[in-house]
Amino acid sequence: MKDKSFDFFRGDNEHLSIYDELINRLNGFPKLITKMRKSYDHMVVFCNRKNFAYISLLDGNGLFIDNGFKIIFSITHKIFDARIVAITEPHPGRFSHHVIVKTLDDIDNQLIDWLKQSYDKA
Repeated sequence: MKDKSFDFFRGDNEHLSIYDELINRLNGFPKLITKMRKSYDHMVVFCNRKNFAYISLLDGNGLFIDNGFKIIFSITHKIFDARIVAITEPHPGRFSHHVIVKTLDDIDNQLIDWLKQSYDKA
């Protein structure tokens, strides 16, 4: 069935199935809300009381990612891991981490744990 997620991934069923797996893994987060950003057709926002993570189809240069999508989450400390492609500090003591997701295997317990940390601190 076509919905906003289908439109967001421009009909790319492979990446839509990865996104669906992510949503299934996050279903245990109470009060989880996903929103499409009206001003950005390339971004999905995950929030509870506040935004805690984003999915973007764009790389750091504003170009569409060839194969996959980026998950951005924010926590109070830096994570040094090979999967983290960028870390920024948009607010003092808050570090945004960027992870590229290309396969179902990328939606693993480690990523869900990072998202849980971000959710808990939002």
